[in-house]
Amino acid sequence: MKELETVSANTLIATPFEPLKMLVQNLIGEGITIIGGGSKCGKSWLMLKLCLAVADGAPFFDMETEQADVLYLCLEDSFRRLQERLFKLTDNDAPENLHMAVSAGVIGNELEDQIRDFKDKHPNLRLIVVDTLQMVREQDPYLNAYADDYKCLTRLKALAESIGLSIVLVHHLRKLGSSDPFEMLTGSTGLQGASDTLMVLKRERGTNTGILYVTGRDMEQQKLTMRFDKGRWALQERADAIQIQEERIPPFIHRVLKWMPPEHWQGTATELIEAMSETEIVPTAVTKLLNQHHVFLQENGIEYAYHRTRDERLITLTRIISEPEVVNMDV
Repeated sequence: MKELETVSANTLIATPFEPLKMLVQNLIGEGITIIGGGSKCGKSWLMLKLCLAVADGAPFFDMETEQADVLYLCLEDSFRRLQERLFKLTDNDAPENLHMAVSAGVIGNELEDQIRDFKDKHPNLRLIVVDTLQMVREQDPYLNAYADDYKCLTRLKALAESIGLSIVLVHHLRKLGSSDPFEMLTGSTGLQGASDTLMVLKRERGTNTGILYVTGRDMEQQKLTMRFDKGRWALQERADAIQIQEERIPPFIHRVLKWMPPEHWQGTATELIEAMSETEIVPTAVTKLLNQHHVFLQENGIEYAYHRTRDERLITLTRIISEPEVVNMDV
């Protein structure tokens, strides 16, 4: 029998992790994103706008993007229709690193291998848009709807996480409305349970105003009001959107920055309190705050680390020394 691998809550709270890698600021990270929308609401136009933005490293609306190679599987369209959309959404040349296909294999049969092969040939690939999910899946007659949906997405999720991809799956909405936009996604709750981020695009027929609802495991709900005009989506406002902002940094962290020795310090939480002559914090809160704000410390020139010995729990603070800039004296 293989024993369970566990970690204590105390150790976990003091262990620094890398921040979530975001491809589109506050919107799309690594893993699986589902975007649902009604027929002819403009979701394919929105996805092409996303693909162009990431390929160019340009903002998506007002959100920064990381420039990367993009694969757009536009499986309900033709290359001619894609060309017409590109004419409308680009001013001059289209990016060379945006690749498009109008056919692909299905999940569990070719698609994963096709994606791995494309990633091998394009190492900078970070975004794949599949338009639509229904075109790359086959129903398993031996599974109920929930199990089938969950199995389908977890296959792609495992692939995305193993090779560092953001996979956006375009999906349809039920015809019956709901007060909760995310309950309008076609399929079982297995889709919601296996995805990292959910988006729903709603636009009434005959109107130019659309609303993009966003929720996810690592972000608060957002609501983006947009205007659709001749194939182009433009952001009007972030009504009720809760944007991820830098958390208020506690005074203790600022005092650490001010006190920090020139190079290096190591010791227990109690010893750190004594060295800093602290009177406003207890040892049990020290490692929690240092770990919770280790990215802020790093951004301000201090590397935080934590490890346990047989007898002690040690904190290590190291000042980050920047490499001196090399000046070309021959100019």
